[in-house]
Amino acid sequence: MHAKCRHPSLQRCDASGIRFIKLDPHNPEWSAAAEAERLRWAGRYTPVPRVLESGRDAAHEWLVTEGLSGESAVSARWLADPATAVRAIGVGLRALHESLPVEECPFRWDVPTRLAVAAARGIRVPDALRPPAAGGSPGGVPWRCVRAEHGGDGCRHLVGSC
Repeated sequence: MHAKCRHPSLQRCDASGIRFIKLDPHNPEWSAAAEAERLRWAGRYTPVPRVLESGRDAAHEWLVTEGLSGESAVSARWLADPATAVRAIGVGLRALHESLPVEECPFRWDVPTRLAVAAARGIRVPDALRPPAAGGSPGGVPWRCVRAEHGGDGCRHLVGSC
C-alpha cells in the first residue's frame, strides 16, 4: 500500500491471475457496494476490472476485482516520466468517458446532488460554493446550463449556454 493511499489496495497473484483487494473501515466517502455497482454498469460498455466479490462486516468494507493487463501509473517507470504518464491517463480517461452512454448513466454527480449528499451527512457547505438562490452560477450562467465540454486541447472545460 502506498503511504498516501486512502484505501488500502492489496494485490494477490494465484493460479487464476491477479486480484486486487480494496479494504477500508466504514466511512461515508466510499462504499464497496456502490463501487461494485458502478464497475458492473461500466463493464457493459468498456473494459473495467471485473468484480469478484464485495462485502462488509461490522468494521470494514471490501471489494475484490480481477486485474487488468497494464502497468501501474505509480510504478518507478512512470514516476520517472510523469508527463508521459499523465498524457496516457488523460487519453484513457477520455476513452472511458466517450465509451459510456452518459444519458443512460444511473448515477448522479451533479452539483445539486452533491450538495444534498453533503447536507444529509451534516456537512455545511459555505455559501460561496452554493449556486445563488436565483439559479445563477459564476459568470451569471444558470447552473442547469453549465456543462463540461471537450476542448481542442484535449481538456474538458465548463461551458455555459442555454
